[in-house]
Amino acid sequence: MASFSGGRITVGDLEDTIARRETYARADLGTDRGLRDLLDRMLRFDLYAQEAGRRGYANDDEVVQAQRVAAVGLLRDAMAVTPEQITDDAVRAYHAAHRERFIQPERRRASRIFVADEQTARQLLRDAAGLSPAAFAELALQHGAGAGGGAGGSDLGFFDSRGATLLADKRSNVDSAVASAAFAISEVGQLTGAPVPGDGGFSVVMLTGIEARTERPAPRIFELTRGLVANAATDAALDELVDALHAKLKPVVRTGLVDLIRIEPTLLLDVPNGTSPAPSDPRVPPQLVMDGDMF
Repeated sequence: MASFSGGRITVGDLEDTIARRETYARADLGTDRGLRDLLDRMLRFDLYAQEAGRRGYANDDEVVQAQRVAAVGLLRDAMAVTPEQITDDAVRAYHAAHRERFIQPERRRASRIFVADEQTARQLLRDAAGLSPAAFAELALQHGAGAGGGAGGSDLGFFDSRGATLLADKRSNVDSAVASAAFAISEVGQLTGAPVPGDGGFSVVMLTGIEARTERPAPRIFELTRGLVANAATDAALDELVDALHAKLKPVVRTGLVDLIRIEPTLLLDVPNGTSPAPSDPRVPPQLVMDGDMF
């Protein structure tokens, strides 16, 4: 399909490149123009690669290190244990030994009014007695919600007994004192008995929700566990390989020499934008990156 001094691109090369792509990434290849564009990009990359080799970049330290990293990646892939290789009995045994890992602890939801001084907090605690959660939120808005109150109200969302929250828009945990106070309240709609100190002020806390401790659905957990067992088996195989290589190659590590290394303190420097990135290899399929919840 294309040839030049020192190389060529065959029909098989183009077909292999297309086959390596996921279905979603082949949409632009359904026309003659799409295929011609792919062929042109493959040719351009091969010409770049040949010129880079001619200039000696193939022996550059960074290139050699990249080759080593790629080779190690292939070794790890070759030794990987796949989920399909894991038996149901192994999955059950792992789940039984790590059951707590698959249980979501009880979580509480709370609202709070945050003020700087204790006297004001005590007055607000009296004012809030008997209010509904909606009315409490209105009272919080009148007093600015304060630290951790969130935009437009006092809702802290759901959190566990340590104050850890799963809300994506929360960059910090709920104050531990507030979390402990919320878990000490017995019923939704009730208030703490006294203002809660923390965050440089005082909080009046109302419990607004309870999520019971739950275990993830069995079918989904079963497959998740199979993947975890496969990963653990892969790690064990790699550790075994390293032990065998140590026994065979007998490396000597002189840890005392570490003290001789001096690292200059990090300085904040003006960093230039840099140059355009090197052209990517069109033979390498694009990677689909997804953000997903573990469960």
